[in-house]
Amino acid sequence: MGAPSDLVALADPLGLGQGDALLDRWIFGKHEAPRDDWAAGAHVVQAGRHIHRDTVQARFAEVLRRVLS
Repeated sequence: MGAPSDLVALADPLGLGQGDALLDRWIFGKHEAPRDDWAAGAHVVQAGRHIHRDTVQARFAEVLRRVLS
């Protein structure tokens, strides 16, 4: 098989764009975060939530507490 890939699943519920037009609207317009994202072949954002969100959030809170104390 080939190398792992990075992918982002974008939604266009109103059918307003195709190809580059959809991507331009998503990058430059008002939108929600991607619901699904794959990095190096791993499905890291599932239903809009990063698989390591809780761990990252806890680490960030601890670092912030130390910086502010």
